[in-house]
Amino acid sequence: MTSIVGGTSGFTFPDGTTQTTAATTPTSVANLSGGSAGKIPFQTGANTTSFTAAGTTGQVLTSTGTGTPTWTTPSSGAMILISTKTGDSSSTMEWTGLSSYSSYVIIFRNIQPQSSSSGNQLCMAVGTGSTTYLSSGYAQAGMLVYANNTYTGLNSSGLPYFLICGAHAGINSNGTGGSGIITMSGFNSNYFSHQTNSFIQSTSPTLLETDNVSGAITSSNTTTAIKLQFADASVPASGTASLYGITS
Repeated sequence: MTSIVGGTSGFTFPDGTTQTTAATTPTSVANLSGGSAGKIPFQTGANTTSFTAAGTTGQVLTSTGTGTPTWTTPSSGAMILISTKTGDSSSTMEWTGLSSYSSYVIIFRNIQPQSSSSGNQLCMAVGTGSTTYLSSGYAQAGMLVYANNTYTGLNSSGLPYFLICGAHAGINSNGTGGSGIITMSGFNSNYFSHQTNSFIQSTSPTLLETDNVSGAITSSNTTTAIKLQFADASVPASGTASLYGITS
């Protein structure tokens, strides 16, 4: 049996009859009905669309083969990227509302000041709310090695933040700036501590510096926020910093 397909006038069947259909033009779909915030559409079968349930912060979407994909909590020990901040005209790199993990890691790369200042040491403040940062209670100690194996010790409890790197000569806008890793524990509890390893390279003046410092909050505070800034908080930064949550 032969079928002759017509143009926009319709279909001509073998018995000579014609089915006339209106020509249509595909249009984009602006919204899908049946969804809500946090849900993702998926196919339950041919020509049948449904939506997942909304997950919770920190969960990942897991396939079940041909079944409904579900939100699951990552297995113990997984390191989950929360977000990466890129320095711009803002003077801080900030993460707030941190409640999903008790341990975090920040990896920062090539952080430099965008303008000259004597307060170019990279610092970290911790907060108890979206914008409330502790101004006291920071205790820290460490070893700073620079310039032909000269070294000095850091032992400070009077600053309104933790010193992360550049504590000797400061980070300037020449060279690669400051890079390193910060490991933190004790979030959402009454204890917060950090361990930082960092490296600075600048060319004017010539400076290589490696810093290894640790610190803790001496008062009982439940921390929920972190920000990186220079000691002179008015100085904007360039570079990037990525925050990861640890599920172990």
